[in-house]
Amino acid sequence: MVIEQLGSYAILETISQTKLSRLVLAEHLTTHLRCAIKVLLHDYRSTPEVVSYFEREAICLAHLQHPNIARVLDCGLTSDGLPFLVMEYIDGMPLDRFIRQRPRPTLSCIFDLTVRTCAGLQAAAQQHIVHLDIKPGNLMVTRTNAQLKIVDFGLARQLWKPVFTQQGQQSNGDICGTPRYMSPEQCCNTSMDHRSDIYSFGATFYHLLGGQPPFADLSDSELLKKRNALRHPMPLQEIYPDIPQDMCEIIMRMLEFDPTMRYQDYDALLADLDTSKLLQLAREAR
Repeated sequence: MVIEQLGSYAILETISQTKLSRLVLAEHLTTHLRCAIKVLLHDYRSTPEVVSYFEREAICLAHLQHPNIARVLDCGLTSDGLPFLVMEYIDGMPLDRFIRQRPRPTLSCIFDLTVRTCAGLQAAAQQHIVHLDIKPGNLMVTRTNAQLKIVDFGLARQLWKPVFTQQGQQSNGDICGTPRYMSPEQCCNTSMDHRSDIYSFGATFYHLLGGQPPFADLSDSELLKKRNALRHPMPLQEIYPDIPQDMCEIIMRMLEFDPTMRYQDYDALLADLDTSKLLQLAREAR
């Protein structure tokens, strides 16, 4: 049922809503192809910096084509001046629900998901895009072929970037991201780059394998307050004793407190994942 119209698109239903935007399921009026549309909420309509970040992110992502990243198809403004993004509709489930339905996925499944996520993040990094909110909820797994798609690329970082008044006072100093998966430097709102995504990527797959994210015993507020004192999460093998040592070492290196101690690029990470996968195949063949 059509509940409203947005340009050339019929809005069918609301999928979700956050503090910043509304995500709806839509259908193109001519082609009848389904898509997802993210619309900025009215509260930010009068904040030019926020609107500008939204529009620039749309332009950037429109040129980012990768099978493991949800594509941006179009962008525009509503009749009352709200920017919107038209994205491919993903018929699937977020990785956190995938985890709940499969409490202990096979290692073969884990390898496939890690490699696909890594490939998508690498493609973004090559375009100088840093996601800054990698977590199970922002990784979608399609229903038909279990393909992985990274969603919500870069939007939170652009929208929550500190905005300064003409007097130079910071008017929006909120920290972007999800504390449970954020890197230490992101929690402290200091310099961030692709290595921050590598940390969040590691935290996500720590959760996938161990059944809980790093520092699961702390609340989000406690994490932010104590982050500089929390150097290393509980070793993954203490939670999941059956995890191969080589895979454990990869994830724990991704979770290093110091960015210079993590993987410095995705090529090195992919190389270690490929080696670990070969070792796992050899173990299974015994």
